[in-house]
Amino acid sequence: MTPWEQWPQLWKSESAWLSYVRGGVRKGLWNRYGPKLEFLKSRLEMRDNPNPRSKKRFPKVKMGQCEECLEWFSQKDLEVDHCKGHNSMRSAEEIGSFVQALLWECSLEDYALLCKPCHSNKSYAEAQGISIDEARVIKFAIELCKRKLDKDWLTSKGIVPAGNEKARRAQIIEKLMEERVDE
Repeated sequence: MTPWEQWPQLWKSESAWLSYVRGGVRKGLWNRYGPKLEFLKSRLEMRDNPNPRSKKRFPKVKMGQCEECLEWFSQKDLEVDHCKGHNSMRSAEEIGSFVQALLWECSLEDYALLCKPCHSNKSYAEAQGISIDEARVIKFAIELCKRKLDKDWLTSKGIVPAGNEKARRAQIIEKLMEERVDE
């Protein structure tokens, strides 16, 4: 009997159980993985604290530069990414290969230091098979719709908003991709 069948009050489906396992591997192993921590340590440096609220108490803080956008961020706003790409775990049979890809098949050259938004965009791009620029645009459109700002945004660009959210999202994506081509 599977865990989600045996304990449906804990996991409603195989997908929910796999999400739990993925989170456990990432939090329990990846967050404390020595080579990852060594890589992170090698990419951080003490810099002037940009936060006015804590600057007096902590004039210098550990910061690192995002390898994608090249901006500087505090350590808490950075994540270590696997350059080898997106590794999924969509079935129990893939647990071993997921852990192996996460912990075994990487050297320091296989890591990148990314800010949280860039890491999210890169992961989305890999999962969808699109470019990082396309991922940025799509995620921006999704966020506008989620925050109910899509109609105002379209109107501000001189576009008559479509009747439903899916169509408005498509309008936003089209306009942003058009603007990128014009640059």
